[in-house]
Formats: sequence, C-alpha cells, structure tokens
Amino acid sequence: MRRDDGLDLLLLLRRPFGLLFTLGRGALILITIPPLALAVSILHVINRRRAAQLLRVYLERMGGGFVKLGQFLATRFDLVSSEYCSELMNLLDQVRPLPSGTILRIVRVSLGPDLFSQFAKIEATPLGSASIAQVHAATLRDGTAVVIKVRRPGIVRLFRADLFFLRLLSAIPLIPGLDLASIVQGLAEVTQEELDFRREARSTHQMHQLLASDEIDHRAPAVFRHLSNENIITLERFEGVWVKELIAAVASNDTKRLTEWRAIGISPERTARLVLRSFLEQTIGHRIYNADPHPANLIVLKGGTLGWVDFGIVGVLDERAWRQQFSLRLAVAQDDVDRAYGALVEMLEPLPAKDLTSFELSTKSAIAGWISSSKDPWASATEKSIGVFLMNVFKAARRWGITLPTALTRLYRAMIVGDSAMLGLDPQVDWTVVLKEFAAEESVKQLRKAFSVYGPSAFALTAEVISDVPAAARQLIEWAWRVSETGRTYQGNLSALERSFLLAARSLKRLLFLASVLVISTLIWPQTSWSHYVRNFAANRTILIVAITLIILRLLSRLELGLEGD
Repeated sequence: MRRDDGLDLLLLLRRPFGLLFTLGRGALILITIPPLALAVSILHVINRRRAAQLLRVYLERMGGGFVKLGQFLATRFDLVSSEYCSELMNLLDQVRPLPSGTILRIVRVSLGPDLFSQFAKIEATPLGSASIAQVHAATLRDGTAVVIKVRRPGIVRLFRADLFFLRLLSAIPLIPGLDLASIVQGLAEVTQEELDFRREARSTHQMHQLLASDEIDHRAPAVFRHLSNENIITLERFEGVWVKELIAAVASNDTKRLTEWRAIGISPERTARLVLRSFLEQTIGHRIYNADPHPANLIVLKGGTLGWVDFGIVGVLDERAWRQQFSLRLAVAQDDVDRAYGALVEMLEPLPAKDLTSFELSTKSAIAGWISSSKDPWASATEKSIGVFLMNVFKAARRWGITLPTALTRLYRAMIVGDSAMLGLDPQVDWTVVLKEFAAEESVKQLRKAFSVYGPSAFALTAEVISDVPAAARQLIEWAWRVSETGRTYQGNLSALERSFLLAARSLKRLLFLASVLVISTLIWPQTSWSHYVRNFAANRTILIVAITLIILRLLSRLELGLEGD
C-alpha cells in the first residue's frame, strides 16, 4: 500500500460515521467490480460496443468518483478503443438534488450571518445538480441576479473512498489491457482540482478578465469573491439560451423556437463558429482555457454573445505546448499536410525506436481527408469532426505503441467536446474558414507583441514560429545554414568561395536592413503619409515581410561568423 493510500484510509476512518460509510461503500465496490470486469472482458470479444455500454451504465449508477473515472477514460483514446471513448462521452453526471433547506443551511453556516443577509432570495429549485455541486439562482439585496454553486456535504469523503478502493482494485482491469493504476492517479489530480472551490473562483475571475480584454463576442461570469469560499461560489447570472437547447432544436428541426431565437440575435450557425473562435482565442491567444466546453456549460445571451460557465477544470498551455498547437493550426489552415504531421508527431515524442513509415502514411492520409471533408458541404458531421479525426490518429498511434502525453489529454478532451457542440449546432460548418481567419489575425498579433516588448532580437528568434514563413524563405534559410556549416568544416578547400560568399552576404544584409527599416517604420509611425503608401503596397503581408527579413538577417549574421571562423 502506498503512503498516500494509508493517509486516505486514516482520513476516512477518522470519525465513526466515516468508518461506517467507508465500509459500506467499500463493500459495494469490492462485490461489484470483479464481476463487472469479467462481463466487460467477455463482451469486449463478442461485441465491444455492448461492453462499453455496460461499463457506462455501471459508472453512472455508482456516481461520485466513478462518473469522473468514466469522463477521464473518455479522453484517453490513445489507451482505449474508440467504442469506449464514444460511449463514455455520454456519461451523465446528474444526482438527486439536496433539499433546499440543506442548501440554505450550508450557505448560512459557510458565509456567516452578515454575508448571508446580503441574499434577498435563494430559489428552492436547483438549476443543476451534479456529483460535486448543486447550483441555485439567487438575488442579492441590491437586485443583482446571481447564481450560487454549493459543494455537496461529504463529497470529499465520497471521492476519497472511491479513489482508495479503485487503487486497491487497480490490478483488475475494467477494460482489457488498461493500466488502471496510472489512470486512477491522473483522476485523483483532476478531482482534487474540481473540489477546490477557491481555485475555481480564481480561475473564473481570471477568465472573466481575459475574455473581456479581447475582441471576441464571448464572456465569463463575474465572481463575487466576498460571497465565495471553499464551499460556495457566487457568480453573475447569465440569462439566455443554453447551447444544449439550441442543439436539441436543430436536431428536431424546431423551426418555431429557432425563429424566435433568431429574432433576438441567436442563431445556431453563428454560435457554432463562435464556439470554435472562442476556444482558439482561449488556447492560443490567452493560453488558458475552459477544459469542459460541454453544451450544458455554454449559454448564448441576447444578441448572440457566447457565455462560458463552470471553470472547475481549466487547462494551461506552457510555451512548448503553445508553440506545437499554434504550428499545427497554422499548418491545417494552410492545407500543409506535411507540416501538420510534423507538428502532430512532435507532440507525441518520445517516439519508439522503430520504422514509423506506415504510421506516417496513414496519419497524413487522415489529415488530408479531414481537411478535405471540412470544405465539402456534402460531407457528414462525422467526416468533419476533429474528435473522429483525433480518435483515428491515436488509434493508429496505439497500434504502434505511441501514447499521448498526459499534459495534453485535457486539451484534446476539450477539443473533442467543443467540436461535438459545434457540429451539433451546424453540421455543415466549414471550420477551416474560421481557422484561417484566426491564424492570420493571431500571427500579426504575436509578431507585433514580440517586436514591441522584446525588440528586433527576440522578434527574429520567435518570428519563424509565430508567422507564416513561405516555403521558399525556409528553404533559403536552411540552405544558407548548410553552407555556413560547410564553410567551417572545409575552410581550407573553399577559401575562394567563402570570400566571395561573405562579400555577397554582407551586401545582401545591407539591402535587407534598409528595406526592413522602411517596413518596420510603418508599424511604429503608421500615421505618416509615406507609411500609408507603404502599408497599402504591402497590404496584409507587411508583418510577414518583416518576419522573413529579420530571420534572414539573423541567419546571414551567423553565416558570416561561420565563414570568418577558424
């Protein structure tokens, strides 16, 4: 038994009620898990879809940590087959609501009488009731409409018990071939985050500020920090149409409701594009994102603004992950299958020491087919789906022993869930149009930011990553660097060539420097008349010209050092 398991057990048995609860819950788990695993393993051979359905129903009825386990497994398409991933995506996290009196008592005790008195009314009927928390509409004394999210009493004890017994039974695979021990460890980290309401309040506040700072038509609710603590969160209330309602109306072709919503500026087509554009802005623009873009967590406000709620799970991209994701999106936006494959493979490193030619061919074929289908108005939602595409790619990766880094599973789960919502709103959506627009805007934004903050030196270092450098420029850079290396290696035999090339390099540097001064000045002094003509001439290529120029200047400097070296 691990030390953490022993600590969990001590905490569970700390009180008499905790002892009874733990023994009862443990007995239920110990009695039901072995026969479940046996039934799933048999059905896995006969009918894998039925096996997945059986597992989903069991996890759903057990509730608590088991629902979270199913949701966590649904993201690991690199470890389990697509049948299980698809089925577990349908897990319902719904439990019987607590009585309103219990909710009022929790809020009163948690906040104290003075702060509790700021609420004029708390609605008795909950807006939602899940395994971790229950949400109620409320009104403050000043008339402000809010919602309060109340953590269920005893939920920490329930999750701790479930995780403890799942660790004890980790030798019994719920799905054939699955390493349950590592899955439970990852699940423990995620649930710890969801149970931390103070952290969720901070995340919501941060997202509220970030979404308000950009130009996208999306919002996150304001947080009433003085009315929030480890047990409750008080948030601004959003009024509008839930995305799950929009999807249901589209699926049933409910023209009456769709017409009513269009009259107040809410349409499924615009919302579909906005879901994608908002997620792109969060992941690439802000590098922090809502990791559960489920239709029940998205609401469209009057006028069409997209509202995000429930920031219990957020994801953060570090510099490496951000660069990989941006490179992948740029490549897809430009229909560059080879670069998209390269960016995708970089995320899967380290790769096994084997010939991956077959994997490369199948993956590139999947990328090309996915991009082509997205532009075809007659293609099905399945063919357009990023979720299906990712499942196919990682299904191939699993065959070759390639696993997805744990740090990226949260991102890809969010992408799959968001993609499902987007296609549910508009099955004919061409997401490449949105992606191309975003890639162009973000390239310009990142280049301007790098130049204004760090100056030309860092600008040159990062430009190739955050800009659309044409293939010819990349080839020139690679060729020049190879010549530099050759000059250092064979200097005794190429002295005449080196001197000639060095002179040409210096002349080219001077010309490029003069040209770059003119172009860069259009960014610094955009109001001058001559800058106006230059900007019109360069049009939208101004930033790219700057990027290419600075990169070549830097490479030529390094080239000179190589030719003048030993």
